[in-house]
Amino acid sequence: MHEYAIAGRKMTISYAVMIYSLMSLYMLMPVTPQILDVLVPLNKSRPYKYLFDVDYSFDRELYYYSVLLHSYCTIVLAVTVMIVTDTSYVSLAQHACSLFAAVGCRLENLTSMVSSKKNKCKSTNYDDMIYQELILLVQKHQLCLEYVDMLESLFHLYSFSMLFLHLIVMSLLGVQIVALMNRKIEMIRYVSMVIGGFVHLLVLSYPGQEIMDHSTDIFHKAYNMLWYKRSRRTTQLLSILLYRGLVPCTLTAGKMYVLSFQNYASVMQGTLSYFTALTSFT
Repeated sequence: MHEYAIAGRKMTISYAVMIYSLMSLYMLMPVTPQILDVLVPLNKSRPYKYLFDVDYSFDRELYYYSVLLHSYCTIVLAVTVMIVTDTSYVSLAQHACSLFAAVGCRLENLTSMVSSKKNKCKSTNYDDMIYQELILLVQKHQLCLEYVDMLESLFHLYSFSMLFLHLIVMSLLGVQIVALMNRKIEMIRYVSMVIGGFVHLLVLSYPGQEIMDHSTDIFHKAYNMLWYKRSRRTTQLLSILLYRGLVPCTLTAGKMYVLSFQNYASVMQGTLSYFTALTSFT
């Protein structure tokens, strides 16, 4: 569990640094003309650029720096909220994976662990000790399932809103990219936004895939513990783990879309097909 916590910490820090770095580069775009006016001056000032093309119902050039400050505050606040939510989501999902890994590790080492205990206590029946340890593991596994259910109920609306927003925004960006085919510099800006959307969707899908893999791994580890050499009551108890391990735990977006690499690949394929269809009309 400590190893999973360290891995989760590294992932969240790397993700936060990457997003803030990209945000900083994006925020530099509006002030590029002013910087170029100082470094490479022209006979006339370069036109102003804005973070967002929004109609403020007043002269934007007259209040350019006020508009720019408003845009900066908006994007920093929105990105910070997203990073806090995403890093919490990844950290909690990593903890769920560590719980499944801990149960699987004890299942793998159940026989050797009970043997060492038996050597210390000669009078204890070997099968009784395995049975008692297995009861504890079944209870721990049930707690893992309850934890995943809590995690699912906590983030399924957020995941759904992010997925819905990604699909809408990437569709609009696709139209914008097609319209700007002859203006390469502006088109690159929107292409980078699409790539950022795919990266964020990957971040949402990765914890769901990890939980699926770790929850189904319990089945393989339970099956490999030489169950055919145990008593009937032990195998009956073990069948509970085997049966539940066949059904992977999942994280969903709005309880409709399963967050996994397979569905992520389907979304990417569908989006690329949509872009291809748009370009065919130009």
